[in-house]
Amino acid sequence: MFNTVLFDLDGTLLGLDMKKFMDAYMKEMAVYATEKGLNGPLFVSSLFKGVAAMQDNEGQGTNHDVFWKVMRASYPELPEEVEEWTDEFYTGEHFENVRRESEAKTLTLAQTIIRLLKKKNYRVALATTPLFPLVAVEKRLEWAGLKPSEFELITTYEDYSYAKPDLRYYRAVCEKLGVEPTECYMVGNDMWEDMSARHLGMDVFFCTPYAVNNKRDDITSSIQRGDLMTLLEYVTRLPELPKRPPKKVTRKVVKRVPKDSPEAIAYFQKKAEEEAAAKAAAEAEAAAAEGADGAEVAEIADSAEVAEAGSDIQ
Repeated sequence: MFNTVLFDLDGTLLGLDMKKFMDAYMKEMAVYATEKGLNGPLFVSSLFKGVAAMQDNEGQGTNHDVFWKVMRASYPELPEEVEEWTDEFYTGEHFENVRRESEAKTLTLAQTIIRLLKKKNYRVALATTPLFPLVAVEKRLEWAGLKPSEFELITTYEDYSYAKPDLRYYRAVCEKLGVEPTECYMVGNDMWEDMSARHLGMDVFFCTPYAVNNKRDDITSSIQRGDLMTLLEYVTRLPELPKRPPKKVTRKVVKRVPKDSPEAIAYFQKKAEEEAAAKAAAEAEAAAAEGADGAEVAEIADSAEVAEAGSDIQ
């Protein structure tokens, strides 16, 4: 029985036709790049190559690193600040244009399903293929009427070195969550990318309203499928799990005080006295071992110098 539910984003939690989305995305990205003084068509061409490299990534680095390595090789004149510009794209008007042109839809049932699962103490993660930065994923979650805090894990190109349908991607997700694949239930709309998780032993649900089946795989009776209402009915019948104990978060508090404050002066004085006493004791022990008499030992102890304290306190 599973205790963790992994969700795809585009076409699953967010009503989105990926072809319309990508057409609008590339168009707006070209316009944005041109506004920044770049060669728009060349930038988009390089971006396509970067995306392809991420999809083919076999652990040569994070998808972020692979993407930008290919981008810069394809378009060597890219300025240093281009990555910052690209992140800004997702928070501005151009990405909102993508939303409108791709007719992205908020799916209320998706919100209901997420919240019901959490109420029943299931762990919930966003297993969107990690080809976008976190800022882009968070913006699309906003389109879906969902918050990043509703997910225990969100996969982005900054943190992963594989992409769907590579089973190493799903293994990495499981490792980060600390679960076995057999403890997971994958929900997605792409037969090739999302349903591949079943080959690791995951239960799966094929979400059909925005179904993608480019490989024309047979959808056998072994794969649970349907729309979000079907999924909601299934989730409603799931048993409630025991509450998990809250995670203990230990934070080391570093206290910084001025070196000339009374607290610091007292600290240094105490530290000097302790060091002097330790030094005297060590010298007395050494003298005793060499056969020195008691008077000599007392003289050594009385003449011990006070050690200087360090200059910083944390």
